[in-house]
Amino acid sequence: MIYQPCPYFGTTMKKLTTLFLALFISAFQFINSQEYHPLIEEGKSWDDITCLMCGICPNHAKRYFYTGQDTLINGLVYSNIGHYNFIGFAGVETCPPYSVDTIPFTGTEFMHEDTTERKVYIWKNNQPELLYDFSLQVGDTLISEWVTFSYGFVVAEIEDVELLNGETRKRWVFESEEWGGEIGAYIEGIGMETGLFGDFVQFEWWSELMCVQIDGEQLWDGGFSSWGGCYGLVGEDEIATEDLQIYPNPASDFIRISIPENIDMAGLKIFNSLGQVVFEGLIQSENAIIDVSKLGQGMYFVLIKSENNIKKEKLIIR
Repeated sequence: MIYQPCPYFGTTMKKLTTLFLALFISAFQFINSQEYHPLIEEGKSWDDITCLMCGICPNHAKRYFYTGQDTLINGLVYSNIGHYNFIGFAGVETCPPYSVDTIPFTGTEFMHEDTTERKVYIWKNNQPELLYDFSLQVGDTLISEWVTFSYGFVVAEIEDVELLNGETRKRWVFESEEWGGEIGAYIEGIGMETGLFGDFVQFEWWSELMCVQIDGEQLWDGGFSSWGGCYGLVGEDEIATEDLQIYPNPASDFIRISIPENIDMAGLKIFNSLGQVVFEGLIQSENAIIDVSKLGQGMYFVLIKSENNIKKEKLIIR
């Protein structure tokens, strides 16, 4: 007996193969679209400004960053988030352009990110408080003592936004009947538009997320105000070591500071090992003499800052 192939078998298999392939592609696209982009990453930093009845410039400007260290609290891993203050040029502490005062590192916050639940918490008042919920859908309500002051804010829209590096992230837009319409927004992997630890309910103050970077690559530029943008050491020149001299070092009674001829004036700060400012002044000559006889023995940090230059040096007092 001779068996003849069914004429429909090949066609059916082709259809099934095409169907399975289409389902596989759809599933892959769905999974890819659901990829979670974490907020806390090593090398990432957030630049914030805060204005409380301010005049010419903000009251506070600082850079938050993940230190790379973690702390175990109640069995959960919390990331240590440190921050540096910003320094304004020409001695004006909070006016841009800024540079980051990496001496000293001032303070730590603790954040826990649940990448499965897509939620981020801050440890405050001896308990976790919800900061971000990236699992919310349109129509869902966000209730957070930190972010919403326990009001219920509804997700009005979830849209795509493009980062400075060309990647796309989700942006959650919230609205509130009590507060009359749109109240705030946050972006996956970036944070709140009012700052990393911002909130949606602002009374006599306002805050802004100026910039987000990772390993020096700019991801987000707030740009909502005239102060917005990415600052830090970008665009600043480090004073060459051979052009700036601090001697003697170690010292006991005084130090001499020699600055380049092209710098007319520079700000000077000396910090102790605890990050406290123990001396502050201006250098207005190429060779300045600073009395350090009243400083105790130990290691100090010297920060010299002009309009476009910055230099940091260790100083030993014996």
